[in-house]
Amino acid sequence: MVAVIGEWKFGKKKKGDEVEGGTPGTTKTTMTTTTAETKGGSDDGTVLIEDLWWTLRKFLDVGYTLLGNFQDLDHANVTYDPARLLPYQRRIWEWRSDFMTFVETNGAEASTDDTLGGDNVGDLKGKGVDENDGGGYVNVQTIYHNARKELRSFLDELDLFGGFLLPGTSVIPEIARAGHSYAALVSANDLDIDEEIRQRIDRAIHSLSTMKTMLGDLHDDQVAYSIYNDWNVHSEDSVLRTSVETKWKDFRSWANEVDIFATIDFLRDSLHTDESLSSEGKEEGKEKEEKAGDLESFLIDHRYNPTNHVVLGNDAGDADSIVSAITLAYIESMNSTGHDCSTPIVSISKDTFIHERPETNLLFQLAGIKDNVAEKLLFIEDLQEILEKNAKGGLCPGPSVSLVDHNTLSDSLLRFQDDLIVTEILDHHEDEHKYEETCFGDRRIIAFDDGHVLVASTTTLVAERLRLQKIPHPYPASIGTLLLGVILLDSINLDESIGKVTERDRVAVDDLLANTDWNAAVQSSHIRMDETGTITVNSNALFDTLQLAKYDPKYWDELPALRALASDYKHFGDDEARNESEFGISSILMSGEDFMKKEDFEKATLEFMHTSQIFLLGIIFVFYDELGVLLKQIAFISSDVNFPLCEFVDSFLVSDEYKNVDLQLIEVPHLTRTDQSELLQIRLFDQENLTPSRKQIGPMLEDYFDTRIL
Repeated sequence: MVAVIGEWKFGKKKKGDEVEGGTPGTTKTTMTTTTAETKGGSDDGTVLIEDLWWTLRKFLDVGYTLLGNFQDLDHANVTYDPARLLPYQRRIWEWRSDFMTFVETNGAEASTDDTLGGDNVGDLKGKGVDENDGGGYVNVQTIYHNARKELRSFLDELDLFGGFLLPGTSVIPEIARAGHSYAALVSANDLDIDEEIRQRIDRAIHSLSTMKTMLGDLHDDQVAYSIYNDWNVHSEDSVLRTSVETKWKDFRSWANEVDIFATIDFLRDSLHTDESLSSEGKEEGKEKEEKAGDLESFLIDHRYNPTNHVVLGNDAGDADSIVSAITLAYIESMNSTGHDCSTPIVSISKDTFIHERPETNLLFQLAGIKDNVAEKLLFIEDLQEILEKNAKGGLCPGPSVSLVDHNTLSDSLLRFQDDLIVTEILDHHEDEHKYEETCFGDRRIIAFDDGHVLVASTTTLVAERLRLQKIPHPYPASIGTLLLGVILLDSINLDESIGKVTERDRVAVDDLLANTDWNAAVQSSHIRMDETGTITVNSNALFDTLQLAKYDPKYWDELPALRALASDYKHFGDDEARNESEFGISSILMSGEDFMKKEDFEKATLEFMHTSQIFLLGIIFVFYDELGVLLKQIAFISSDVNFPLCEFVDSFLVSDEYKNVDLQLIEVPHLTRTDQSELLQIRLFDQENLTPSRKQIGPMLEDYFDTRIL
């Protein structure tokens, strides 16, 4: 089951290592199964495996192939000397060494004796295994079978005792069904249990019943498979093997969906009514809940009681802007009180946050804020009300502001510039040298120098602030999850080949992994227990989960073109006076060709450019191809019939400004429109150099406009 999670040692093998089978030159047989099951390998040879049973079968499959090929040497009519034989022997020796390491490691792991109601209900891998049986692998299926037995025993006891065993359940106990009054029995406990908790208990019991049934069906098929395999009835055992693997994947998917760890934990805690459900224990329970969800409490408090200092991201409002604002405000408030605390504001509308930020919403869920995230936050439309309240309270000229992920107020906020005092900046964009009289020294951190970004993410700067802040260690799991998730997203999982990650990003990630209280983290696929029993994080799994949500093709296919253009847009040019050098750049996570196929593409693009009051729109397309390779494209679009886009782009591509950045653009000719009589002129290019992002492309175009007269 999903509880069988750990780091299993494969000798010196690493993730993706392969064991060759067959004669030299034949296809290699991999030791692993799927990418999802093996991601998270480290340099010391550790491979994260979610499915012990599956891994065992793969080991045996590889061994069968190697030994079979070795045996074929004896049967075949070939002559060989010891030197030719040695490679075949070496493969078998390496396989045997790795397999015995696997057996010894998991045999030791499987010798523990936990119980379903013990302190670590998530760790069921020791169920029913005799530590003297010579290896835990023999009894792998017993682990799951005995877990089902314990579930069945618990459910049978619940059926017998009902509310006596688990106050709050609607299960009528056998003693009541025999003629006694169940209502009287419940009232005898003198409990004041919330109806919401009662319903949650019933849902959890239903999940346990489902789990018992699914494990039972799985076990029955596995037993039948083993018997047919012993009898060499291959027509039957192949069918059953497929059935076992299918049911196992279905079970894992279901268990992850219902969060079975949390379900079992909740029921275990619910057994102790004096501590969790009774009126006497409610205050203590409330304190525990507030401690576990301290970030959530912080957000709710500031949602209804904003302070005189706000933290605000840029108007594109991506995950970096949103999370850096929230985490910086939280960190600064840990050592402050009252109006010295910071209030985070999400720099986009509530509607945009809900419908256009799937990866950010998911990240908040992984950080422990699962229900109605948007109801716990302040959004850009709330800033007006905050300013009015401050004015009524005599707090003039208004609140002070920390800017994160940008260093100058956006156009939409210029009307508030006389009411806001910028006193702090944490950013990684080119410095526009604003507010230097009120924001300087260590309150002005801009990680951008000589055209180069010094960190992949603003959250890296927040993580650095966290490391220097005088707060108790370890860091809260909610903060660690948010910061780690965004740094991984913005650095493309610390991938050196993309060119975004810096040493400061790596240091920040290492610090978060080492110093966050992961024991308090929400149970999810990225949370792991290593062989020492320490809870840690599989950063690969966390990145994959968030990246999948961010680049979800279905989401981008269904997103209207107008919302896609506005979802991550930045305006460039003179903020104080509209002129012919103003332009904007949108970032869209799908291919340019697919975006232009949208039914409303042309109409939406015209409307967006008119509303934004720009004559030139750049769109950076970032997407993955069918092989999982990250690609980039950039489109230049004009709606001005008097603007010669074709000549402009040709001139730009030979300019010194372009050569200094060198995007390595290759035109996609079949999508080019250069006729000025058309509603839109378009030139689309593949961007071979993936490193430059909008942080470099925007200022590059600004510099080009400064030296050109159109």
